[in-house]
Amino acid sequence: MIDDYMEGAPDGEIPPLTELPKPAELKAKLDEYVIGQDAAKKALCVAVYNHYKRISALKGKKKDDGVEIQKSNVLLIGPTGVGKTFLAQTLAKLLKVPFAIADATTLTEAGYVGEDVENILLRLIQAADYDVELAQKGIIHVNSAGNEGNKHWKKINVPADAPNTLAVGALNTEHLNATFSSVGPSADGRVKPDVMSMGNPAMVIGGTGQIEEAHGTSFACPILAGMVACLWQALPNKTAIEIEDLVRKSADNFQTPNNVFGYGIPDFWKAYQLGQQH
Repeated sequence: MIDDYMEGAPDGEIPPLTELPKPAELKAKLDEYVIGQDAAKKALCVAVYNHYKRISALKGKKKDDGVEIQKSNVLLIGPTGVGKTFLAQTLAKLLKVPFAIADATTLTEAGYVGEDVENILLRLIQAADYDVELAQKGIIHVNSAGNEGNKHWKKINVPADAPNTLAVGALNTEHLNATFSSVGPSADGRVKPDVMSMGNPAMVIGGTGQIEEAHGTSFACPILAGMVACLWQALPNKTAIEIEDLVRKSADNFQTPNNVFGYGIPDFWKAYQLGQQH
């Protein structure tokens, strides 16, 4: 479902983000809708304020002025009914920004049953009244390359094959491509996967709370996504596309990319240094 954030906007246009309420003002508004959850409300309001203040500041920012505002990532965890979705939904309405909810239980890799994964982005674009520039604010899409490598098809599937998606393949302990990791190219001949991460095995916390091994590009992808988030927080003035480009350029196979390893294993310290130079 999509929040009708356009309600009250003049002539159906998206209001500018230049006039932002302070975190305390945002919390006061949330207090009118949600009882309790003070810690969550405070964290959300500060994170949202910093994020949209950064977007507004970037529009009129002078290059290398020395001022940086960190991008905030927020993970809300809690049982059903405590107000997680309602808090985010209400904040979106207060700020008049697009808001979309995607239920992962309806999604499948190929879309034969249920929905395609890219429908998440479609909902967000629809919520932004098809303003792609607005919908792209703050989005870096990191996706597993898929586990078709040792099956008949072998190739990556949607949405890993999308142009502005960082598709992550899986490596084994010898830094070789895991046999299950899907390969490229994309249907239109682009290099895929984009980069590689450890996925055979990856260390995870299992259902019993114990650290154990897991295998798959679905485990290689979160490792890489976490590093991408750290890089963007270190270089908050970069756009999503610029961060993705830095990740590719820092990888050890950048000069000779192929459809097994892509651009290779990213070096995030190198990516950070490259970002500081430009």
